[in-house]
Amino acid sequence: MKYRIKEFLKNFYHTLSKRSERIKKNKKYLIIRRTGENLGLGSYIITNLGAIHYAVLHGVVPIIDMKTEKNCCLPLEKQGKQNAWNLYFEQPCSIKKEEITKKNAQITYQIYDIRPNDSMEFFTNEELVRYWRKLVKTYMPFNKNTKKYLEKKEEELFSGKKNILGVLCRGTDYVQLKPFGHPVQPSLEEIEKKIDDLIELKTIDYIFLATEDASILSHFKKRYASRLLYIDGLRYTSREKKYLAQMDIENKVDIIQKNLDYLATLYLLAKCDFFIGGRTSGTVCAMLLSSGFKYTYFWNKGRYGIDDDLKLERGDTF
Repeated sequence: MKYRIKEFLKNFYHTLSKRSERIKKNKKYLIIRRTGENLGLGSYIITNLGAIHYAVLHGVVPIIDMKTEKNCCLPLEKQGKQNAWNLYFEQPCSIKKEEITKKNAQITYQIYDIRPNDSMEFFTNEELVRYWRKLVKTYMPFNKNTKKYLEKKEEELFSGKKNILGVLCRGTDYVQLKPFGHPVQPSLEEIEKKIDDLIELKTIDYIFLATEDASILSHFKKRYASRLLYIDGLRYTSREKKYLAQMDIENKVDIIQKNLDYLATLYLLAKCDFFIGGRTSGTVCAMLLSSGFKYTYFWNKGRYGIDDDLKLERGDTF
């Protein structure tokens, strides 16, 4: 079976390469949109990648439109006036939405089933991860300004350092709201134990922490001190029972800068030697941006509202 998968993907890569050469000359377009004002940039990256995959397979030019619908990647005053995707990435085929006529364009809001996802099947299938990485490299290049910013952060934090463990630790809205169907996140104690075990078993000089939670960062600073690396920026506490996007609006956050720092965090996670974390969109994106890790570990604790409901509270009986 493993042999068949490798052969399938080898032929698939060749097919995609040939289609990639043709679709730029094609006069048919797929305009990719999505609704949802509380969705993070990582979620857009994953679902847009699924739509790009669909477009390439069907020989049409993908255009990512994050201007028509409200989204969390633009400040309120720029909603409907600017394509948020273009602030961070190039268009998949270097074609702007304004160049398209309605006659030759199809609009999709669909979330395609075939896409990277936060399942253990995705995280443990090296061949499929390699395929999606190829698609990211081909059709999701960062724009020049973003690339320059990411490289600057890498120089500031990682220059001269090696044996770095990347740790993704979600808190805030994720642990408070427990969004239905999303993966259950590991506790801080579980993450600490895993880090400490890895420090004993492997040569780890530094820990790069990716978290939006101020209390988690504070805890890591005390525990790992000079070993700890992180990107400075606004963080919240887990006491807030609101989505991050809502808190950003209330605090009048510079959302463009925040998303640049988010991308820089994913970029640096992808540059780490080792990587552990809960299953989130950010974890998926870090895997996609990476060329590969020496070691990975992802917690498989089920999904909120599904598997966690099966666990009986104290005093409960059948």
